[in-house]
Amino acid sequence: MKVVMKKYLFLLFILFIAFSCKKGNVIPRAGLTGKWELRIMSGGISGATTNYAAGNGNTLQFNADSTFAQYQNFHLVNQGTYSIVKNGGAIIGLTNQDALYYNHLFSGVMQLNGNTLIVRDNVDDGFISTYVRQ
Repeated sequence: MKVVMKKYLFLLFILFIAFSCKKGNVIPRAGLTGKWELRIMSGGISGATTNYAAGNGNTLQFNADSTFAQYQNFHLVNQGTYSIVKNGGAIIGLTNQDALYYNHLFSGVMQLNGNTLIVRDNVDDGFISTYVRQ
């Protein structure tokens, strides 16, 4: 009897945890939809900056159905779903920054300014990637 009761209490606890977790404020980002090409990558421990010419094949494609595709040198390296969590990037003090998730995994903090998309690692000495809309 005690074993059965423990199992029910454990199941009840798991259900409580699952339904009490807040997902955050997931927001649609119509302005993000489209194809973005990497133009600048900077940061890391060395602080180096690399500039990329137009047509370099390093792109992100965001679709209205919340799917994405990531290409490096014209080769598909990642695809799936994406989401944006409003004000989700405050780990290193980047308040009021939206968090970008690929396939439910944190990808970085994003900032969208017209035709420029900046995605930065949310760690000290992280990388900052600057994309332009194609």
